[in-house]
Amino acid sequence: MNQQTTAEKPAKGHDYDSQIAVLRSDLDRLQGDFSKLSHELVENAGEHLHDLGRRANSNLHEKREELRKASSRGRQIAKNEVRQHPLASILAATGVTIALGAFAKWAANGSKPNP
Repeated sequence: MNQQTTAEKPAKGHDYDSQIAVLRSDLDRLQGDFSKLSHELVENAGEHLHDLGRRANSNLHEKREELRKASSRGRQIAKNEVRQHPLASILAATGVTIALGAFAKWAANGSKPNP
């Protein structure tokens, strides 16, 4: 059967126009629901991203403060060690300087330094 024949001769008890109108109404409501849902998803995602950024910033601030305190403690420990053992500190610094200089020379020349 082709569409023209079906449209011209609806089956008994079927009102196709009203059924199509109901389907269109349902589709319009569904489209509205999808639109509302997409807007809510965007809002929720924005809120979650904002909250995540705020928490990350707070965590970063906390870690920065912890690092500052740890480095301050480390500097104080190093100062105390230098005060308690000045000669050993000078010898250690000299050894590190010589080693860094030798490494820099080796890196610049591409060969091992002469002992």
